[in-house]
Amino acid sequence: MWKCSDWLETVMWSAMETYFSHELSDSTIHQSDLIDAIRKRSEMYTNNRQELNSKTNHNAYDLAARALFFSLADAPKLSIPLTELAYRDALPASDQLSILDIGAGTGVMSLAAIAILETFGKSVSEVTAVDQDARALSVLEHIKLNQSLKAHITTQVSDIRFYKSHKQFDLIIIGSVLNELKDNEAKILIGSLLKKLHANGALIIIEPAFCFTTRALHRLRDYILDSEQAHVFAPCVRSISPCPALARKRDWCHEIRSIELSNKAKGLAKITGLRDKVMKFSYLVLRKELHPRLATRSDNQLNIEPARIISGIHAQKGKVEFTGCSQSGFVSFRLLRRNKTQENRKIFDLKRGNILYAQSDIGKEDRIIISDPINPLQSETP
Repeated sequence: MWKCSDWLETVMWSAMETYFSHELSDSTIHQSDLIDAIRKRSEMYTNNRQELNSKTNHNAYDLAARALFFSLADAPKLSIPLTELAYRDALPASDQLSILDIGAGTGVMSLAAIAILETFGKSVSEVTAVDQDARALSVLEHIKLNQSLKAHITTQVSDIRFYKSHKQFDLIIIGSVLNELKDNEAKILIGSLLKKLHANGALIIIEPAFCFTTRALHRLRDYILDSEQAHVFAPCVRSISPCPALARKRDWCHEIRSIELSNKAKGLAKITGLRDKVMKFSYLVLRKELHPRLATRSDNQLNIEPARIISGIHAQKGKVEFTGCSQSGFVSFRLLRRNKTQENRKIFDLKRGNILYAQSDIGKEDRIIISDPINPLQSETP
């Protein structure tokens, strides 16, 4: 289970009960009404997206569905980019970090960031949470009042497209927001946010793993690189455009990680059949400073590029197969178990998301000369 899940769930339930008490004069959150709201919200995310911005759907139980289920299920996604930043020594240098959370909603992502960063010895001194939904931000205000948080939290009701601030931030988080904007709006927003980022800071974008939302993120990646506004730190090891996933309409590069939800969220997942056991998402980490990239290695006089595994690991009938993405684009790997050697045996322990150095001879696809995973990101969240 994600280390912060129980604490975060306790905090959110307490805040929502306070919210219900203030708004509805009833601190009881009825499970049947909550389940109905979760199912309706799921339909909005998938089949009825035109209703996402309809204020008629934004009642107390819809807010509870977002805070107590969807946001709690989404928060662990943030641990993947933050872990990679920490693992490659690329977190902002300051020990007292400032965070800007765009489209913050009830603030779950900010709270998750505070908890995750503590595990890496980083403290958050201030959080600015921006959203146009005043009611959602009021939940974060209840949390701020009722929890002994070290970080100073400021909420600001604003249309995120027109958010203005002269402050600079160490980390900027924008979770499940861009998919509700047009491509051009997303480009303008990210461009303006990059100007608010400290030189050694990072901007983390997390989006749903749908084909259309992820491909939009790929297009944004290419735009950022082509306009030289920032460097792509993760998940790409490829530093140029175009993204190879855009070559065919059926391709998109996303993450699938296992997860064990906290107790109440797990019960709701079981009843509704949603968000159980795995989390799917796409993400992008941008930095203004160029971090030392994963260098091409020279082994036995071979130039060997780093590649990130972007598919599942298919092990069957005495072989293992997967797809990676490198500076050269997509590359397919295949190894028969009978060709297992001391040099390539680690390939059988790899997982989606790992970065490895590997050389696969063209025309000899069973011969993988080097396999050395350098990034120990596992399917489980840290």
